[in-house]
Amino acid sequence: MKILVLSNYFPEHIGGIEFVANNLVQNYRANGHAVRWIACTVQRSLNNKHPDNHHLRCNNFTEDRLGFPYPLPRLNSLPIIYRDVFWCDVIHIHDCLYVANILAFIISRIKKKPVLLTQHVAAISYRQNYKKILQTIAYRSIGKMLVQGAERVVFITPTVHEWFAKFASTRKPATDLPNGCDNELFYPIESGERREYRQKLDLPSDKQVFIFVGRFTEKKGVHIIRSLVSKYPNIFWVLIGREGDEDPWLWTGHNFRIIDNLPQNDLREYYWAADLLILPSSGEGFPLVVQEAISCGTVPLVSGDIFDSLQDSNAPLFKALLTPSAFSQQIDQILENFNHIDDLQLNAARYAKGKWSWEYTTGEYLRLLNQVQSEYTRRARPPRIT
Repeated sequence: MKILVLSNYFPEHIGGIEFVANNLVQNYRANGHAVRWIACTVQRSLNNKHPDNHHLRCNNFTEDRLGFPYPLPRLNSLPIIYRDVFWCDVIHIHDCLYVANILAFIISRIKKKPVLLTQHVAAISYRQNYKKILQTIAYRSIGKMLVQGAERVVFITPTVHEWFAKFASTRKPATDLPNGCDNELFYPIESGERREYRQKLDLPSDKQVFIFVGRFTEKKGVHIIRSLVSKYPNIFWVLIGREGDEDPWLWTGHNFRIIDNLPQNDLREYYWAADLLILPSSGEGFPLVVQEAISCGTVPLVSGDIFDSLQDSNAPLFKALLTPSAFSQQIDQILENFNHIDDLQLNAARYAKGKWSWEYTTGEYLRLLNQVQSEYTRRARPPRIT
């Protein structure tokens, strides 16, 4: 099967969608399928020099100036997209609003190529009204067109599915399919080993260590993190990510460290060393970093949006409303019972074991892609003459 995959960026631009697309592309190829992958690039990446990875040069000013990632491909991208849509048997699009994805969808209607759409996120609770208005218009027009037009739709979580179902129907019943997690990379360690990683990473051994992983943006709740860092000087905070519309480099204090984006091999060491992952983000389904932290035995404290997206009351997660006071109340309760942290970490590791894997997720996607491609082929086949 010849599969064309489209995502917003390549993994050089660290983000959840990029990592999901990367894992699926690698597994599609490992299963013997011919795969071309189109995505925008802000710089050439040595990790993505596969000859069938087609980089689109783009303007990234929306992220650089406005704080939300929305790459705008250059005009010379159109022939690349057209050529690859013409080449493939089936198209796998990651998210409905990115320009390259929209162009590929439009061309797919002209060239009669079937589309499987994976929708990762729903609406984001921006503070700025203009962002909310633009987002609503985009989802209710272009987003609706792709969701209703694709031959199959996959939603990362039931909550994303429910949000889109309010205004967009799908051709066939949609599938709710969580992302996988690399169980060979993210796995739990013993409590004694956690202390060793604290020492290796030069983190204090006499304080609780809480980490945040993600872009430094409003969407990720970094403004809430700032309030918590100030309120809890006896907790050491590690912020791992890249610049966005919030700037932690301007914060004052001595109880936090800012680290630029890390490769996943290095990131897992911080999961192992930390007592808690804090992620007060909104509108992004169930993020990979939460799956990775739980798989490493690190308990997350997350927003209600993230907690509800999993729809599992047994999940080893703490949740709070999207306000600094709600998160601080939950942290106070966690600190009061901190002598049970080892038990919580053990429960997290048990919960994650075998729950998420890229092998299972890839298998489900390949099953859906085969269905889409075979159904489309049957419809396109001319009637037999008897």
